[in-house]
Amino acid sequence: MIRRGKAGERKLTRELLVIFLAGLFCALFCTVFLMNRRFGIYAWMLDHGVIEDSRKEYARWLKKETPAFHMDKPEEYMPYFTERADAYTWMGIYDEENGKHIDSFFPEILDSRIWGSWSWSDTDIAAQSMEPPIEFETHFSDGTARVQLMSYQSLKFFPLFYLSIVIMDSLWILGPILIFVHKKMKYLGRVRCEAAVMGQGDMEHPVTVKGKDEIAALAKELDDLRLALKISMENERQTHMDNQELIRALSHDIRTPLTVLNGYLEILRRKKGDQENYPQYVQKCLIKTEELRGMTDKMFEYALVFENPGETAMQDYSLREFAGELQEQLEYLELQGFSVEYVRKGDADDRWKANPFLIQRLFTNLCSNILRYGKQDHRVTADIYMEETNVIVILENGISEQRQAAGSGVGLKSAARITELHGGEMSWTEKGDIFQVKISIPLH
Repeated sequence: MIRRGKAGERKLTRELLVIFLAGLFCALFCTVFLMNRRFGIYAWMLDHGVIEDSRKEYARWLKKETPAFHMDKPEEYMPYFTERADAYTWMGIYDEENGKHIDSFFPEILDSRIWGSWSWSDTDIAAQSMEPPIEFETHFSDGTARVQLMSYQSLKFFPLFYLSIVIMDSLWILGPILIFVHKKMKYLGRVRCEAAVMGQGDMEHPVTVKGKDEIAALAKELDDLRLALKISMENERQTHMDNQELIRALSHDIRTPLTVLNGYLEILRRKKGDQENYPQYVQKCLIKTEELRGMTDKMFEYALVFENPGETAMQDYSLREFAGELQEQLEYLELQGFSVEYVRKGDADDRWKANPFLIQRLFTNLCSNILRYGKQDHRVTADIYMEETNVIVILENGISEQRQAAGSGVGLKSAARITELHGGEMSWTEKGDIFQVKISIPLH
């Protein structure tokens, strides 16, 4: 089944789109801001010497050199002047008397394949009054000339300036996206490592859930899977323990009616007791035989006490039947030599929902416990009475000094589970040589 995103869960594409738009806005703002201040930045760099203007020094050098040359022979001095000029300087020479143009040279920067190929409207810096032309008079051997020097440093500055804007815009747009992707990939790698730990069987280490996007949702699903697997493994271990408990309980419960059956047959074989009761003993044997057969039929239902008691079938059951089951078990204890005092208070025949088979197992387990560990010369007392809406049963017996070493307690555990199945409580206490069991089951 495909699970749709929960309300409030952010999508990675949506987050990336928001980051991209935010970066694009910052890039546009940066571009507009720098473009509006490009001339101011250039002027600041000129004023602070970041961009050096060598024209004044070049002008002083020219004034010293021109007297050695004839003004009308530029072919002799122009190559020399051109070689000494820097790559950004343009020079024009004019006759001072008539203003006639004598000669000029262009800066090497215009011959560059990179910078010379750009056509920038911003290169006319002289028009911006930031790098005005330098004009001065110089004397040749045959006359006076006017020299004009212009700078073309802007041809290199502004392409670099615009390129820096493009780089900054790229950083504004791509930088946050790369940082976001790096963090998500780092988080995804962490989730992968935690999933590998979980795959090795360690269900105690949680999967980190951070954020509300698809990766966080995947981490949450993995953590839920971890918890589900942890519960499943714990349930599996508990089921294994319950199965072992069930095997012991079934062994105990099957052995109990066999013991009773053996007891009656032993009485008949040795011809003990009143012979008039022999037919009754035979009937008891048949009942126990039927009980064993019924136990095999009820095996699955009995297993539900340990595995899934919520599915155990319940039916109408009366207090009279409840007391009858207890009385039948007490009669068997009398046949085994125990002195029994049975007290039932009240004649109400209330009815409620119970499982007759499990009620029979309840009293069989308790009386079997008395038979194995009880003291025969101590009276067994059994009280059954109503307390508000609960039926109360109290069994008390002495503890044999030669009793067997304490076993697994399956009989008492099974009886307690059956009581819990019927919504009741069972407790037992041992004081000195007296053992007491108290059962309280609500009638509902």
